[in-house]
Amino acid sequence: MESKDVDLQLIERIKNGDQAAFGLLLGKYQKRAYYFCLHLVSQPEDAKDLAQEGFIRVFKNIHTFRGIASFQTWFYQILLNLCRSYHRHHYLVNRFTFNFSQVAGEDEDQERTLENSIPDPSSEGDPQRLIDNGDLKRLMDKALAALPRQQKEIFILKHFEELKIGEISGITGLAEGTIKTHLFRAVQKLQAALKEFKV
Repeated sequence: MESKDVDLQLIERIKNGDQAAFGLLLGKYQKRAYYFCLHLVSQPEDAKDLAQEGFIRVFKNIHTFRGIASFQTWFYQILLNLCRSYHRHHYLVNRFTFNFSQVAGEDEDQERTLENSIPDPSSEGDPQRLIDNGDLKRLMDKALAALPRQQKEIFILKHFEELKIGEISGITGLAEGTIKTHLFRAVQKLQAALKEFKV
């Protein structure tokens, strides 16, 4: 039986009040949900909370699921929206904090503290040495984090979640041609970024 059919059967059981069926659905997607969120937010505890919130929303809104798209597509839409909200919230909090400190005024000691908190690229060590020490993944993560939001999301859905272009289109609402363009540009940028580190 195909995975999609299994999901639909579980969802029907959940709608009929079968809590064990929800446990089976959670067990099937729990790890994937966590790692998907982790790739997008980079903070393990936040990724765990977002994945958990995703399942809570599934449970609360399962009655609205009509099966027009697959459960996987519907679930990834929920997770993607949660991660986007997470980034918007942190962006606004960081911007407010920065603006507040400007209004309040900073003395010279505060300015020096701010300057010292900004990492010096030269202090991160020689790129080749980092690679030799097995830090290629860290370099890849940094290159991935530098991608524009949509390119990063689509690259993760395609290459980490191993979804098809049509599935990604259903999740993001973007045309398949647009998705292919984003993928092509993401790969180009990642290759260029890693090339600088002599990978």
